Amino acid sequence: MIILIIIMDVLFSAGNFFKVAGKNVKVNGKDHKFYELIIKDVVMVAVLNNKNELLFEKHFRPIMGKVLYELPAGYVDKGESPIKAAARELEEETGYKAKKIKSLFKSYISTGRSKQLMHFFIADQLTKGKKHKDPGEQIDDIVWIPLEKAVDMVKSGKIKGIDTTACILFLSQFLRKS
Repeated sequence: MIILIIIMDVLFSAGNFFKVAGKNVKVNGKDHKFYELIIKDVVMVAVLNNKNELLFEKHFRPIMGKVLYELPAGYVDKGESPIKAAARELEEETGYKAKKIKSLFKSYISTGRSKQLMHFFIADQLTKGKKHKDPGEQIDDIVWIPLEKAVDMVKSGKIKGIDTTACILFLSQFLRKS
């Protein structure tokens, strides 16, 4: 039998961005220390046009030191629903608004470190909106890539982000079955 007793202390805080909390957990009478990253949920939006192409951002990521192919994504702000965050992020990063946004799935990003959820959406019926990126965000270009080529880019390692990878592979399987 496993009995959990959890005591949590915030060890580090980076403002509204994230916190690191230490947890003392008693499992079968023995103490264990775990660290949790407390961070806002995120959204990712796949836009698939009638040519079966996905809308990608060529996004410079300073931590990685390079440009990555990514689907539009971002944080869910306090008091904001995931679907509203998806619509906001799509317009902010690409300059497009979607008349239709539908939930695909949601998933924990790293179950051993965080309760952070990523909500995946698909959007269509685009209209031109207004691009207004966050300060410090560097999106070099917006490109349309055929879904099958995107799957090949995942297989070859050209796309490496787990979030974009999961969404591409999900769409590939989902569309094959529908």
